[in-house]
Amino acid sequence: MDASTTFYAIGSLVVVFLVGFLGYYSYRLLQARGRAESSPADRFAAAMRADRDATRGGAAGSATGAVDLVPPSSPVPDGLSPGAASARLYESGPALREITDEAVFMKRGRDGEITFQLGEKPPMPLKFLLDARARKILTELAAQATADFGQHWGILASEDPNGRLKVTRVL
Repeated sequence: MDASTTFYAIGSLVVVFLVGFLGYYSYRLLQARGRAESSPADRFAAAMRADRDATRGGAAGSATGAVDLVPPSSPVPDGLSPGAASARLYESGPALREITDEAVFMKRGRDGEITFQLGEKPPMPLKFLLDARARKILTELAAQATADFGQHWGILASEDPNGRLKVTRVL
């Protein structure tokens, strides 16, 4: 076997390896994107963003400062009964508008880890958030959700221009 044949054989193996590597991870990326775009929480978040200006309450709250809101036409994610989605309106919140004008999706799993999603960005564990002010605001929101909904929850939170916080339990 001469040098050119050896070079050609090694080069061919490297090209086959690279094509296989890129193909495999492209396939995985497309699968993950498809799952993320079709998740019930994302569809619910999109519906809530479209509906957030339509559902505003001004009634006085309970001792916690919350008013229960359940709009009759509110969308419910797959796998939940229509009564499972409940909304609360707080007269004052943890200044969520300092972070974003869009709705924030937060989830506390069975292991106790809290993840959040701002707008169209991918979900991220709260413990990895570097901005101290944003982490403080989201930690306060998570503490309120844990107090209201128990140890395992998924919420969609948004704040109106008047500073009222709307928290909807979706999971």
